[in-house]
Amino acid sequence: MKTKLFAVAILTLMLLSIVPAFSFEPDPEKCVLWIAPQNLKIEGPCTESQSFAGSVNVYQIVDLWAWDICIKWDESYINMTSHTLNIPAEFGTFYEVLEDKIYKDGAGALAGKFIFYLRVIVTAKAGAANFTGGMSLIDFEMHVEYEPCWEPDGAGCVTADIVFRGAQKLSTGCGDPIDCEIHEGKVSLNPAKPNIEVFFTDVWPGPPLSAAWNASKVAQGWFEDQVISAYVWISNATKLYDIEFILIWNTSLLHVDLQQITINEEAFPMPWSHLDQEVYELGEEPYWDAFCFYIERDHDKPPIKGTFWIVKLDFKVSCVRNSTDDFPIPWDTCIGIFWASLSTSCELPYDSCHPEYLDVSHAKYFWTPIAYDFDQNGHVGVEDILWIMDYYGDTDTSYDLNKDGIVDIYDIVLVSKAYCNSTPPEMPEDP
Repeated sequence: MKTKLFAVAILTLMLLSIVPAFSFEPDPEKCVLWIAPQNLKIEGPCTESQSFAGSVNVYQIVDLWAWDICIKWDESYINMTSHTLNIPAEFGTFYEVLEDKIYKDGAGALAGKFIFYLRVIVTAKAGAANFTGGMSLIDFEMHVEYEPCWEPDGAGCVTADIVFRGAQKLSTGCGDPIDCEIHEGKVSLNPAKPNIEVFFTDVWPGPPLSAAWNASKVAQGWFEDQVISAYVWISNATKLYDIEFILIWNTSLLHVDLQQITINEEAFPMPWSHLDQEVYELGEEPYWDAFCFYIERDHDKPPIKGTFWIVKLDFKVSCVRNSTDDFPIPWDTCIGIFWASLSTSCELPYDSCHPEYLDVSHAKYFWTPIAYDFDQNGHVGVEDILWIMDYYGDTDTSYDLNKDGIVDIYDIVLVSKAYCNSTPPEMPEDP
């Protein structure tokens, strides 16, 4: 009994392995002629680096001897870069390819479209056996040529379907036509919403989070001249020419000047027709500074697209604070996008005043204390041993580390052990 069940299971798996995954329900009584992909959605900015594979297939066909198949597509959206004919093994070498060529549709050109089509005619010859079953007759590779503009509610979505041109002819060895159920390929180019975000890394961390505070970094210690590198990222850029934003931060904690700011010239190459950079105080917001950035690409050059960081800011810690009731450690500070705009050839309002067109997000930097680093220089050193020795015999609870009611030799030993296991932080050179 177990052997019979096992055999049935194996047979079921074999049948499943040869039945293609359809996005439609095929008629079990008819042959199926279909184009893959059936329902492909290419997400994000549809850059020229994106491509996809497709095929023209038959399924449940009986006694196939010859076929005349023609498929077409709009080359202003997608372009066929290669294709391969597949011949049934039953034909052996007894077949002839009467036509295998790509044409430009003149009628489509008159209508302002760039319609191309591939026509393939294959016939078996004497000595071949007819084919019954399912297989791919043509495999092909497509390349995305068009970059749609992102618009809310899917208005920027573009369909670039691959369809049959005219009547398809499949016939048996007796010359009888084979009537097939027809299904065509469905492809859509779905641009993604552009974003301007702040991250603490020059490696793209992935899709943005839904929260406004989408990035954070936890650092141990807090010391003067500590460098915090923040990167302003542009993601899902489409037909981009100009970038403008205002970045803000708490100047009582962080400081940056123009010498500590780097533009990613590899991602946004010159020539630039305009560049403005300025660090200034926000008059209406005490203790807050702002960095205003505007870069304009020469509009005679191709636009920029994709995901990349545009500006790196090397902030320096501008003060040292010990843990207090007002500023307990761990604590944090933010680096935020105050306002942003992307100018593109799409002529759409990609700015933070229209959040339905552009997402912006900010970043938080968290500090956690290093135990016994009293002078807050990023490690436990001799200075910290001398620091606690100044409180020897005192009852100050801040330095009574073992909580026995007094600062004594046992507390000094605790700091000395931490000193032996502490490594000074690497201090980066001034840019």
